[in-house]
Amino acid sequence: MKAIRHQIAHAKREMAVLLLMLAAPAAALAMGIAMAQSPSVTESSPAHRCEGLPSITMTVSAPTLAAGNDLTEQATAPSGDCTLTATLYASAHTLADPQLESDETCTVTVTASHRSDGTAAEVQRSGICGTLPVETRIDLSPESARPTEAAGASSYPVTAISRIWVWGLPPTGIWAESYVRGVWDYHPDNVLLREVTYPSVSSTHHLMIESEDRRVRESYAPDDVHVTASNRMQWRYLVDDRFTTIATLTIRPDGAFSCGHWFSGMRINPRGDEIGAFIGECLP
Repeated sequence: MKAIRHQIAHAKREMAVLLLMLAAPAAALAMGIAMAQSPSVTESSPAHRCEGLPSITMTVSAPTLAAGNDLTEQATAPSGDCTLTATLYASAHTLADPQLESDETCTVTVTASHRSDGTAAEVQRSGICGTLPVETRIDLSPESARPTEAAGASSYPVTAISRIWVWGLPPTGIWAESYVRGVWDYHPDNVLLREVTYPSVSSTHHLMIESEDRRVRESYAPDDVHVTASNRMQWRYLVDDRFTTIATLTIRPDGAFSCGHWFSGMRINPRGDEIGAFIGECLP
């Protein structure tokens, strides 16, 4: 009887081992099916180079303004491939302009944001800083992956837009809009410019385009090959109030490019808020 019970127990252990061996491939197969049905990490869209780009705030004190010291600040996206640079030109301030008291300051805030269609930098100027020129630049490093490389292509087409908007406070809305749009092919050591266009829009019946200067500059220095297209516009509001916008697009052989934006001109009231902000965009 003891021998029979031993045989039965041995048979049960063998059956358990057999079931375990059969269950393991089935579990692996089920896991494989589940993994195939669920989206993998590699299938998700890669983050844009400018995603997470920090904002910048510059504060001007009375001594800085009196000395005419320009301020430049820089911020870099987590990718390391997108940089925002902002410059406040205190050197443009004159004794005829409003002055800061010894304990006063004014600020310029550049708020960066990335959208599906590109990257933007919105510039807000407070107090006397509203009378100072401000320049922003968004620099993008070369794309790390080029789909056409697999096909053995030797040049790569790129389209980009540098655009500047000038906003008035409600109810005035958008005051001015200016573009530079470039289409080019880049090679490992050269740039072939296909097209540059300059669509410009004035959005209020009081605003007029007083002058416009459109230029394309090419540099083929051995260590600095690039092409820069710019659109400088002088705007006049009513009779004597003027401001200037400049949009630039600079392209390089390795696929890197940058969008520059400049705004200068006094508000209708130097201590008022007639001009709310300007926005520089780099698309895509």
